[in-house]
Amino acid sequence: MPVATLSRQVSELEAHLRVRLLTRGSRLTVLTEIGQRFFATACHLLEEVAEAERSILGDIPAARGELVVSAPPALGRMHVAPLVAEFLQAFADVSLRLMLTERWVDLAEEQVDIALRIGQIAEGGMVALPLGAIRRITCASPAYLAARGVPADPAALSGHDGVTWAEQPAVAAPERSGQRLHQRGVGSRGAAWRHNARRQDQLPSAPRLPDRQRHPHGQ
Repeated sequence: MPVATLSRQVSELEAHLRVRLLTRGSRLTVLTEIGQRFFATACHLLEEVAEAERSILGDIPAARGELVVSAPPALGRMHVAPLVAEFLQAFADVSLRLMLTERWVDLAEEQVDIALRIGQIAEGGMVALPLGAIRRITCASPAYLAARGVPADPAALSGHDGVTWAEQPAVAAPERSGQRLHQRGVGSRGAAWRHNARRQDQLPSAPRLPDRQRHPHGQ
């Protein structure tokens, strides 16, 4: 802090207290008797504040126990599992159970602490934090496109075989397992609707088809 600023603040404090805290000389500035008492009292109060902070922080328990995390299988394997070792190293008293399932888990009933979800959050009373946006892509295997032709636009997909999530309007038989859907999509069963955040490493040989609309819930 600049000397001029410190001098001004001391002068303002003296004016507020209506006492002289310092004896100012041309070569030396010292505390007055009242200034010495004020300084000692202020130091004592600051130490009590620091002790109060230490006592509160000491009452906060270290993280311990079991942490249950639910996520879709692909999302969990790609984005959660790689972080587990680092997390457990940072929190040695925490054990982590990772539930990888396509099922929409009831957090309260199944005692799940954290869930990674794709889509709209339906549960009331839950705290949700968006981690990113996704969009659906439509892709098909080269073998399927060679046999059936490449659709020119999304409307043309209605004339093709398709493998979709059960909640999507299906062109052909719906699939409830993302892994089976992916396997069929990159095989020769038809076109598949996938999230662009999933299995990109296995899609180079499965060409994208004309984009459909953005996922309505995108989180």
